Amino acid sequence: MADENSKNESSWGGARPGAGRPVGKQNAATMERAAIKQAFEERVAANADRLFNYQMTLAQGVTYLFRIHTDSKGNKSKPELVDSQAEITSYLNGEYDGEQDDYYFITTERPDNKAIDSMLDRAFGKAPQKLEHSGPDGEPIAFVDMAKNVDGD
Repeated sequence: MADENSKNESSWGGARPGAGRPVGKQNAATMERAAIKQAFEERVAANADRLFNYQMTLAQGVTYLFRIHTDSKGNKSKPELVDSQAEITSYLNGEYDGEQDDYYFITTERPDNKAIDSMLDRAFGKAPQKLEHSGPDGEPIAFVDMAKNVDGD
C-alpha cells in the first residue's frame, strides 16, 4: 500500500482543503504578547501625567534641603532630609526661626540629559539624523527600491 501511495502524486503533500491555521488567525503566543502589550500601554496611559511629571523633575534636576541638629551636649545628628514644605519655604525666604543649633545645607542632583532629550523629542519630534554612505571610490552608493523593481520596472 505504501508503494502505491508513493506513485500517486496527490499524496506527496502540499496544500489541503481545511488544513492549517485559518486566514487572519494569530498564533497563541502572538495573541499573548499583544494582550501583555495592551495591558502595559493602558497602565502607562493611566499614569501618563504622573510619569511626565517625574520625567520633568529628572530633566530639571532635583534639589534637597537637609538639616543637622546640634543638641545641648554638642552632639550633631545625622543629616535629616527636610520634607516639610512650610519649613523649606521659610528657609528659602530667610524667615525660618529654627533652633539656633540647626544647620541647613542644600544639595542637588544634576539634570538628566536623556530625560531632557526625551521630553524635547516628545514635544517637538525627534531631530532628523543624516547618514552619509559612500562606496570604495568615494562616490555615493546608489540604492535600488526593490519594491518598485519586482515587476522589472
